[in-house]
Amino acid sequence: MLEIWSRYFRLASLVFTLSACNETKRNASTSDSKTSSTDTICIGSPDAKSFAVYLHGVDGVTASSQELGNRKVLESLAKNLSMRIALPRASKACPNDASSLCWGWTFDERELDAAATAIRTAASSCFEGKSFGLVGFSNGGYLLTKMVRDCSLKRRVPLASWAVAAGSALFKGSLDPEPRSLSECGKLRFVTGTKDEFNFDPQHHLLDELKRKGADVGEVAFDGGHLLAEVPLASAIQECQR
Repeated sequence: MLEIWSRYFRLASLVFTLSACNETKRNASTSDSKTSSTDTICIGSPDAKSFAVYLHGVDGVTASSQELGNRKVLESLAKNLSMRIALPRASKACPNDASSLCWGWTFDERELDAAATAIRTAASSCFEGKSFGLVGFSNGGYLLTKMVRDCSLKRRVPLASWAVAAGSALFKGSLDPEPRSLSECGKLRFVTGTKDEFNFDPQHHLLDELKRKGADVGEVAFDGGHLLAEVPLASAIQECQR
């Protein structure tokens, strides 16, 4: 009798272990957070009403404290605006710091193509087949601005119709002669902190240059520095979605 009970408990233990492993796998498959630094993180409900891909700024291989703070902002935004947001990670080392990652530096064709591939892959991972917008912070925002400036956004990312660039509004000089018109190149909104020492332009030069070419562009300014601020970001996104 003791041997029978011993076998029973061993069998029950095995069934429980297998059941727990299967439950862990099910939970992992539906989780919105992945542990690898190169994986896409999905924030927000799969039943959300709208969708976006977020491109971070210059960051380390492991997400920095600023980037983790940005994610908290995005989590709140996703809840309040019923959004699902895909967060891919850049894989390119920045030329000025090999320990940092960025989406590009000169934003040439190769860098734009690589970023567009990451955007499409992330979108497919979190909300396949849905139309969506783009949110870029700092380096990510400058990349999105470049895609609007050269009118390649719709060609590179056909399902994306608008872009919000946060902390990415400083530009000196003139835009390239071509394309002559940016009127059909997608909506672009800047979110700018007026105390952002390196990315705020009180003269609004880039904004004015884009307007001269007919771009659908605007700016939401706030009293703050180089950060992702939820209220002005939400306002810019809602402008784009109208």
